Amino acid sequence: MPKDDSMEVRIALLETKVDDLLFKAIELRRDSVTPADISHFQREVDCIRDDVERVRLDAGARFLRMEDRIIRLERDYERLNERVASAQAEYVSKAELHKTISKSLVKSIALQTAINAAMLMIVVQFLR
Repeated sequence: MPKDDSMEVRIALLETKVDDLLFKAIELRRDSVTPADISHFQREVDCIRDDVERVRLDAGARFLRMEDRIIRLERDYERLNERVASAQAEYVSKAELHKTISKSLVKSIALQTAINAAMLMIVVQFLR
């Protein structure tokens, strides 16, 4: 019987070891990646890739719209700059016109004053 007891103990130990191995195999299987997991991850990667492509295209479209806006703003700036330069030139010409008119007025006032002085002298001589 001692041999039977030791055999039983050995068998129990072996069964325990087999159970441990089976448990570890189940854990390994649970932690391992299955083909279904791989296809799921591939779908996720494809979705992320599609999202990135969509964002890239949207960013490209936004960039093109910004370029168009910049071009329009530059054209508007040039037009405004031309209008300011034209208005400034017109202002200078108006200032010169005012200067010329002022000179003419001063000359005509001086002439009128000379005429008035001459008339006063004639009247004074006539009255003497």
